[in-house]
Amino acid sequence: MAGGRPSPYDPTLHPEWARSLAADGADDQKIAEEMHFSRSTIAQWKKKHKEFREAVKRGKSPVDGEVKLAFKDKATGFFKKETRRIIDIDPATGETKSIRIEEYDRYYPPDTNAAYLWLKNRDSANWKDKPDIPTNAIEFQSTIKGLADLINHPAEDRELPE
Repeated sequence: MAGGRPSPYDPTLHPEWARSLAADGADDQKIAEEMHFSRSTIAQWKKKHKEFREAVKRGKSPVDGEVKLAFKDKATGFFKKETRRIIDIDPATGETKSIRIEEYDRYYPPDTNAAYLWLKNRDSANWKDKPDIPTNAIEFQSTIKGLADLINHPAEDRELPE
């Protein structure tokens, strides 16, 4: 017989509660705080209880999709409908003649940081912070040989690839 106290997990309560919190943007740490459990307890429940794991996943999925779309818009630029108040003033008296609400499309230009992060994550082979560094002796020897060739044979002496 297993020792220890019984699990406080309630399959009729915790999965739906976790899904609701995740749908509001909560990560596992926030779910744990709201439920008054440790993050490790939430991690254990996700491993042990499929319905709990799936509920958290279902809750996070629409929010993740919204964030992806918003981030894409930020990276590429977008238009957004906005309103502004226009106050007409009589130039002779200085009194307000009318107030009207006008709707217009405001353009938000692309954000270069968002575009860079998008490319870095979607095309990491071409957009990295650091170049690949040799991780074994064969790659290291090949890199050293290539550098030695560059040093020993200046550009004007080398044949260009066709």
